[in-house]
Amino acid sequence: AYDSYCEYRQYRKDEIGTPLEKHILGYWESCLKRDTVPSVTDMVSLKIASKAEAEIMLAYLLEAWMENPDFVEWLHDILTQNKLDKLSETLISLQKNLEGVSGLANQLKQQNISDIAFVISPKRIVDAKNSCTDLDVKRYYMVDNRFVTMFKVVSAEHNIPHMEIIKKVENLVEGGHPVIIAGNGGLGKTSLMMHAAVQWTSSGGVAVWLSLSNKDIITEQKAAAFFNHLIASIPVGQRILLCIENPYEGKASFSNLQKTWPNNDKIQLIMAERANRLTLLADPDQDFLLYWFDDAQMIILQGLGQSEPTLALKDYISYPFPETQERRKKILEKCTLFLVGEGIVEEKDRLSSVQTVLSRYSKPTVSLVELIYRTLFELKKRASKPGDIKLDWEEWESFIESEFGKGEIYTQKELYGVIAALKIFNTPITITLFCKYFELKERKLRGLLNERLMARHIEPVIFHNDTLQPKHDVIAELFFLFHKETVSINFLMLNLLQCMDENEIELLLINMVNKREFQKGKKYNVGQIKYRDYMDEIYNRITKNNLNLSNTGMAKLCLGYLWSRFQQNTFRNNVSLNSILNKIAPEIDGSLDLAKLYTEWGIWARDLGDNTLAEEKFRTVVDNYPKQLPARTELGKLLSKQKGREKEAEEVLREVIKIDSKNLHARTVLAKLYESCNRQIEAVILYKEVCKYNPGNPFGERGLERLKKYINA
Repeated sequence: AYDSYCEYRQYRKDEIGTPLEKHILGYWESCLKRDTVPSVTDMVSLKIASKAEAEIMLAYLLEAWMENPDFVEWLHDILTQNKLDKLSETLISLQKNLEGVSGLANQLKQQNISDIAFVISPKRIVDAKNSCTDLDVKRYYMVDNRFVTMFKVVSAEHNIPHMEIIKKVENLVEGGHPVIIAGNGGLGKTSLMMHAAVQWTSSGGVAVWLSLSNKDIITEQKAAAFFNHLIASIPVGQRILLCIENPYEGKASFSNLQKTWPNNDKIQLIMAERANRLTLLADPDQDFLLYWFDDAQMIILQGLGQSEPTLALKDYISYPFPETQERRKKILEKCTLFLVGEGIVEEKDRLSSVQTVLSRYSKPTVSLVELIYRTLFELKKRASKPGDIKLDWEEWESFIESEFGKGEIYTQKELYGVIAALKIFNTPITITLFCKYFELKERKLRGLLNERLMARHIEPVIFHNDTLQPKHDVIAELFFLFHKETVSINFLMLNLLQCMDENEIELLLINMVNKREFQKGKKYNVGQIKYRDYMDEIYNRITKNNLNLSNTGMAKLCLGYLWSRFQQNTFRNNVSLNSILNKIAPEIDGSLDLAKLYTEWGIWARDLGDNTLAEEKFRTVVDNYPKQLPARTELGKLLSKQKGREKEAEEVLREVIKIDSKNLHARTVLAKLYESCNRQIEAVILYKEVCKYNPGNPFGERGLERLKKYINA
């Protein structure tokens, strides 16, 4: 314990002394003789250490002493004699927890998932708290969302939590409900979950943090071993808090964890993810939330004045919490305070810029991350040396140019733009692709980045597993917002596609077509994305025989073509699209991807008015993939619009409900069919069922409103 203290002291920014070794080694005997419980106050009164030294030293001592049964027994007797029974029980639980934590950490290391699963113990919180420096706080508020930075700042209570939400999360966790924290990017979901984990552990529990993004895949075998060790490490009567970060970006690992879920009430689940990605995780074709998050309750983080997002999820109970202007102001003031201390800006300019940004960008869609960058951008204009305030893309450009010189084949903005462009589609760019694009020496860049990471230098991008990406999702969008007139995401993407190999293109296609914004034709903040041009570039490479995609890749390309119509819808495109699909689809072997492709193909044909082609595609799926209900529902919807085929439509839709008793889409379509056939009472029954299984469902509520005069009947 004494050696650990001395080692830790070397890394402290502020000066703390070193207690005399002989005093520390004799402290236990001193406590025994005096029948006194070890404490900071006691150490200070004996002049063994100062208060600052004692707060740190005692944590190391207690951890070491807890491994000695004699010490624990003596301390238990002291507490019992003083009728501190509850504290005595807590002490014994703490000892067991420490034993479990130690064993769990070793097991995770042996299973090669210690880089993914981090055990949050009381000692680690104390270490993080004591090692948190002003530089860590600065980085945290400059959107450094690395685990180690966030853990230090939250442990040291330098963050600015939304206390009302913290209390609600605490109540839900104590009640045993799985908790899902959702909201737009940049609203503080991860830091909220971190706060809950630190709070849980500080109260005597143990938490495990699982970060799934850009990590090695947790196989089913590793997932099963992980849960076994987790359960075995928990003392009787206790629970462990399992925090899952970025499940969508680690879907393969998340899926394997779901498959091996032990359904053990010793494990308390909490998860943080973007609202739109949650809907994708609950896709009917592969529901990643099934079974283990069935009775979850949701915390919805909202922007200032933002309405609660409509999530196509199960009937989860949700609790919306809007952001407050006061908290936003505190965060902006804290993240810019260092600029005054470093003499870069004047205090009056700092406060003025914060106020300007808050008043100018008060829209609900503006996240905290965007506000921080807007404020820095505003302060650049007023800084004594504008070059001292650099946004991420400027820092990255400076780094590359200082090491490789300014190339003539690219513009400054491209250096960060290609990283941001791929991140829009949830795809980090590989070092190999980055160097190929800019004709840089790959070995040199990898070596330079490794050197800077070893020196604890914080880069404006995340460098992990030979990939590069912005340090926060929202920053990729901000890059294009800040350079609307000079940088085109479409120009960058088309150039990147020409440099990509088969594996890179296939990964991009998978991530691209899985974006809900793409599937629904929603507009991006970064401007219009010309998906059809991307698909044409890939298809042209296939026709020239210099690109071979797997069955999955070919199916995703077809889906990309179908969904790109929402962005670029012309008659020419529709005619050529059918020709392209007819060339590609027959070459794809049977798979669930093919079932989804034919379903979307049918929807596209129906929208064009080609009912014959639409029915052909839907029936292909129904005949070959009978469990794929979306195609059955779409077939029923198609038939319900054709005069004289209402009976067929009813049979198809009733079959869907028979297979899936709580299916909402089929009920809604069937209810509308009944309305059109003057079977209003049957329609009311179905709309009531929709509202029962999904409270607040807009289709169910609007249907009941239209038919309110039939409700009593």
